[in-house]
Amino acid sequence: MARFWRDIGRSYNRHIVDAGKEEAFWILIAFLVTFLVIRAITHAIRRGRGPFRNLSIGGTHLHHLVPGILLLIVTGYLSNALHVRIGRTIVAVFFGIGAVLTLDEFALWLNLRTSTGPSRGADPSTRSWSRPRSAASSSSGSVSGATSAEHSAGSSE
Repeated sequence: MARFWRDIGRSYNRHIVDAGKEEAFWILIAFLVTFLVIRAITHAIRRGRGPFRNLSIGGTHLHHLVPGILLLIVTGYLSNALHVRIGRTIVAVFFGIGAVLTLDEFALWLNLRTSTGPSRGADPSTRSWSRPRSAASSSSGSVSGATSAEHSAGSSE
């Protein structure tokens, strides 16, 4: 067994460290581990099991997309700002964690509301694609190639 771990260590040094891929390796490890953990926590919350609950601030649900984006911004900056070897692996790990937190909530990217109009994209409650209807679309009879019959029928893509 000791030989196995010694071979693993040599392979890690030869193929990861010596090849200059250590940060990429730790991003991948952090990504995979965080993905498994966040999926397990999410399913536990949905089933009402365990100590985990949804987090709300001022009555607004805080998706894990939010800390994910913040981690990506901070670690992205630090990865460019740090010119020393020490600390880059830690930044890489947190970048991988931020990437998972952000990508795990990818469906939200398609359904974000803006202050300028209705949402557009995937509707997580129906798991279908919808096109927002506006006053302009009903008066012109067509939006993005849709006919007035499609609009009146309330069809979605």
